[in-house]
Amino acid sequence: MNHSLINSLLNQKTPLTFLLFPFSLIYACITWCRRYIYQKAPKLSSKSRFYIISVGNITTGGSGKTPIVLFLAHKLLQKHKIAIVLRGYKGNFENTNTLLSDFDKVYENINEAGDEAILYATNLPGVPICVGKNRQKSIKILEEKFPDLQIVLLDDAFQYLKIKQDLKICTFNALNPISNGFCLPAGLLREMPNSLKYSDYFIINGDKNLIKKSILSRLEKYNKPILYGGYQISSIRDLSLNEIDINDLKDKRLLLLSGIGSPKNFEYTIKSNGLDFLKHIKLPDHFQYTRPFFDNLKNDIKDNYDYILTTEKDHSKIKNLNTNLPIRVVYIKFYLEEKLDL
Repeated sequence: MNHSLINSLLNQKTPLTFLLFPFSLIYACITWCRRYIYQKAPKLSSKSRFYIISVGNITTGGSGKTPIVLFLAHKLLQKHKIAIVLRGYKGNFENTNTLLSDFDKVYENINEAGDEAILYATNLPGVPICVGKNRQKSIKILEEKFPDLQIVLLDDAFQYLKIKQDLKICTFNALNPISNGFCLPAGLLREMPNSLKYSDYFIINGDKNLIKKSILSRLEKYNKPILYGGYQISSIRDLSLNEIDINDLKDKRLLLLSGIGSPKNFEYTIKSNGLDFLKHIKLPDHFQYTRPFFDNLKNDIKDNYDYILTTEKDHSKIKNLNTNLPIRVVYIKFYLEEKLDL
């Protein structure tokens, strides 16, 4: 069963999800007990001298955390010295906490650190970035090496309770904010929605008109500020980073290619910027591209499509494969409709 089909099934209430529901209850109970223990024993969480802002969600991927972290980082850099800590999922340093950059340069090991780390390093020169599953160790590395740091952004850390977080931001995808309402494995929730009471802000990315009133009412009951935002295409470039006029892609036969958490958001961004596409190859999040993968696509692309549009995140894993295919990279930036005071 492919990745997109599994996600589609878990975004609805189907016979399969009800079959898995007992396991979902067990998972929900475990996550609830874990939060309860940390609430009752606050000394289990370490306190950093940095101001810690976490950006996370309650679903498995696809809520726009990375663009939102980039947005927050650029905003904070106007007044503060900041760093970013992330897990480095599927990178070579996930189990070995490693510094990837400092105030002056990005280190050569960045290409081994995973797609999200590469994305941060590319867009945030002069910002220390540290990866590793154990975020406490990453914080300690930053404390030792950069005593004048002020703020650390924790990527995907709403469930990371081992560090006290001064500000917690929970992100949602407007297309599907809380999946089918079930926890894993019957749905896509990492924990039950009642954990949202521990968040300080909700950020919903995408068209606010797409959110069901019942779900919005459910979020509003937690009395947290709800901010809305979305994505704009900042540029489209070829693999050599030459900028392409978006108008040159109109009326072309376009194929979308992505390995991201929310492929529907990519589709929505493309369409809302006046482009259309014939097909979207949706791959699992953090998909590892290979030359054989593109070799298998060549004939189909040559006969049926003029260009392949992919994301900046995917580009980090494609750029060194020398595919010789007409790939164009869509660069986006996140924006907020309301003001966020940090």
